[in-house]
Amino acid sequence: MNPTTMEALFTLLTSIHPLSEGLVNHLAKTLRTKSISKKQYLLKAGHISRQICFIEKGLLRCFYEQGEAEVSSWFMQRGKVYFIYSEVIEHIRETRPRKYFELATE
Repeated sequence: MNPTTMEALFTLLTSIHPLSEGLVNHLAKTLRTKSISKKQYLLKAGHISRQICFIEKGLLRCFYEQGEAEVSSWFMQRGKVYFIYSEVIEHIRETRPRKYFELATE
């Protein structure tokens, strides 16, 4: 992960709760960057997310299909941390998530 992104993420996390030096060091060694293109899925319906994401650039769109239409349910902007907890809860209940997550802008 590039230093600017790492600093932005740590600033966001520290605004929620102070991070110990050990945790900062661990995260700096552990975190990975994943780049996706516009209209590429970060998570498809029926799959379970095993990631926590920090959006460095662009806009993330969550949508579901209703017949032939795509219905946007929310957007997540850059500089935000994203974790699909509702999809995990649905999986725990033994149902499959029905939403898609894609990069809406670059």
